[in-house]
Amino acid sequence: MKKLLTILAIASVSTAVQAQFNTPWTETTSNALQSGYIGIGTNPSSSTTVLPNFNLQVHGVADYFTTITGQGPGGPPATSINTNNGNDKELGNNNVLKSTTNHGPTSRIGLTNSFTGSGEFDGGIIRMSKNDLSIANWESGDLSFASSGLIMRFSNVSNRISINGNANNTGNKLGKFNIQAHLDNGLSVESMGTDKFGIRVKVKDDNSNIFEGYGGDDNEANFQVTGAGEVYARKYITTLNPFPDYVFQPDYELKTFSELRDFINTNKHLPNMPTALEVEENGADIGEINRLLVEKVEELTLYILELEERVVEVESTDEEEPALEERITRLEKMISNLSEEQK
Repeated sequence: MKKLLTILAIASVSTAVQAQFNTPWTETTSNALQSGYIGIGTNPSSSTTVLPNFNLQVHGVADYFTTITGQGPGGPPATSINTNNGNDKELGNNNVLKSTTNHGPTSRIGLTNSFTGSGEFDGGIIRMSKNDLSIANWESGDLSFASSGLIMRFSNVSNRISINGNANNTGNKLGKFNIQAHLDNGLSVESMGTDKFGIRVKVKDDNSNIFEGYGGDDNEANFQVTGAGEVYARKYITTLNPFPDYVFQPDYELKTFSELRDFINTNKHLPNMPTALEVEENGADIGEINRLLVEKVEELTLYILELEERVVEVESTDEEEPALEERITRLEKMISNLSEEQK
C-alpha cells in the first residue's frame, strides 16, 4: 500500500510539472543563440524545436480577468447603471457592484520585495495581454526608464513626466522636460534652467506647422507657427507699462518744430525709435514698437493741434485786414480834408 501511494505521488508531481509547460535552463536547442533558454508556459516537443531568440520567455495561455468592486454609500441609491434592455439598475446602500474584464491570454511578471509586500497589487508588474503590453508600478513611488546618459521618470508624487539627459560637454546644463497635471487638464512645460530654452521644435521644411491651436471649431486653426518663422493669429494682446498717455501730461517735454527738424536731419530717424540697423541686427520688440508708434501718434496730434492754433490766428488776422484798410482810407480822407481847409 505504501509503495502504491509513493508511485501515485510521483505521477502526480510529474503531471503537475508537465501541466505548467516550463522549460529548464538546461534545455538543448539547435540554435546556439538560444543556449541557456528557459521558458515559463512553454513546452518544446524536442531538442530540435526552434525557440524564440531570447533566453527567458513567459508565455501566457490562460485568460486574465480583473474585477472592479464598488459599494453604494448610505442613504438613497448613488449610482445608476444603464442596461441595453432599459432596465436600469441602481447601486444603493450596502449593495455591491462588480465589473469583470477579460483581457484575454496573458503573461505576467510581478516584481515585489519585503517593503512592498507580495499581494496582487503590490510592487510592479509587466503584463502582455493579447497585443497589449503594459508596465505598471502599483506603489506610490516612481516608474523610470533609463539608458546611458538618459532617464525618463514618471513621478507619482509630483504628477510629472521628466526626461533628464547628461550634458554633451561642460558648456551645457542639465535639461528637464516636465509635464505637470493641472485642475483644468492643461499642459505645463517647465524649463529648469533660467538661461536655457523651454521648448525647441524642428520641422523638415519651412512650410510645415510647428504649432497649431484650435478653439471651438476643430476644422480651422486659430493660431499657427510655421517653420519659416511666420505666425498666424486672430488677435494679439500685449501688456505695456507705461502706455504712452504720458505724452498728454503737462510736464511732457515735446520737441519744438525746429528741435524735431534738427534731430531728424542729424539721426535720420524719429526720437526714441530704433534705427534700421538696430532692427536688422537685433530684431524688434512688437509690443515696444507698438508703444512707440502710439507715442508718435500722440505727439503728432499735439503738433497738429499747435498748427491748428496758428492757422486760426492767421485766419483771424486775414478777417481783420479789410476793416483796417477801410479805417486807413477814412483817415487818409480826413487828413486830406483838413489840408484843404487850411489852404
